[in-house]
Amino acid sequence: MGASGGWFVGDTVSMRYSGAGRVRGALWRWARSGGFRMMQLNVVGWAALLVPGAILGLVSARLLSASAMMGAAIGAVIAWALGLVIDTVRWRASGICFSCPDVPRAALDRLVGELQTGGVEASIEADMQGPDADKTVFQIRSRMRFRRIIERRLAELNTS
Repeated sequence: MGASGGWFVGDTVSMRYSGAGRVRGALWRWARSGGFRMMQLNVVGWAALLVPGAILGLVSARLLSASAMMGAAIGAVIAWALGLVIDTVRWRASGICFSCPDVPRAALDRLVGELQTGGVEASIEADMQGPDADKTVFQIRSRMRFRRIIERRLAELNTS
């Protein structure tokens, strides 16, 4: 595992890309996953998500004397959007760890104190599986909804 700026995000290296590369990669990932971050759906999963919404759309289109195809499509889209909202809420509440092998404990304490003052849920823990068994490595534990704030603050800490 290599470091980018001296810190890792979970088991994945946090890498910096140019704006264009990040957008293209994000759009491809979004299209491939259907917009979901926590769920990976196969054919059966997509059917279980979309078919009930399509059936409800068909029934409501029949009751409203509207086009059956339009009703099925709208019902499927509504089911997908509801699944996307639930997935996003679950993703934002999921945990994340930032391993900080090159940052001194005093600086981490100061950083976490400032983050908590700003309303960010964050805590410091000792990382028992650090890259060097002889050295205690500390990690910041938080929620995904605060990921960008913590990444930005760690980048500022590493550049100063």
